[in-house]
Amino acid sequence: MTSNKSANYIENEFQVSFHSCPEFSGNENLLLLLREKDQLIRTTAHDLRNPLGSITSLATLLMEENKLSEDQNELLDAIKLAASYSLKLVEGLLTIKNSDLETIYRQDVNIHELIKNYLRFSKHLIDRKNQTVLVNFFEGDIFLKVDKEKITRVVDNLIGNAMKFTPQFGEISVDTRMISDGLQIIVKDTGIGIPESLQPYVFAQPKGRRPGTSGEKSHGLGLSICKKIVESYGGTIHFQSRPGKGTKFYIWLPNVHKI
Repeated sequence: MTSNKSANYIENEFQVSFHSCPEFSGNENLLLLLREKDQLIRTTAHDLRNPLGSITSLATLLMEENKLSEDQNELLDAIKLAASYSLKLVEGLLTIKNSDLETIYRQDVNIHELIKNYLRFSKHLIDRKNQTVLVNFFEGDIFLKVDKEKITRVVDNLIGNAMKFTPQFGEISVDTRMISDGLQIIVKDTGIGIPESLQPYVFAQPKGRRPGTSGEKSHGLGLSICKKIVESYGGTIHFQSRPGKGTKFYIWLPNVHKI
């Protein structure tokens, strides 16, 4: 191999410029670029781990002092949960191997508990817009054989979008039910709906990008990621939407057992 490099990092800007290597075939070039990209991701994840860990620890210390009001403790709890979730995502990036980038780690995840925890640490966002969230779960605890962080990302995107695109005093519902030996999750809102012109691009990136009802930012990537995650488990995702009336997303996932 010559001294020519396939990637040149500008460390402070976290920019990567790729150059072709004449001595490598197209596939070999792609593998080189993927390795360089993975290294950049892990470097960034490493730098994020310490501040996220500090946020979690400081929130825990403040909560242990017993000098705060109930509302303040709830906010700190939400901060702690959000930071802990982000820290797990970062640690996952640090432990993954180059050859395992697309490997999905599966474990038994209590989907009802996961949704309730998400709603708990999102309470301040719900309260800010005076929204009502209704939960109607299938009886009993439902476990899915999935990667917890990945399925949390799906829940985060779907419920987060419902909150984002539902105006003040709107209503959001999260239902679960057993269908065809799998679990169906339905997230419904009374929000602004999806314009017909954007509906064909909902799962594309980034054509479906638009701000929320209170100006919340959107990067237009969330639903495309959701689709990839759901389908990687052999599941399905689709939606119904009427502009000005609201949106309903349906997810179906297999590998379910009930306790």
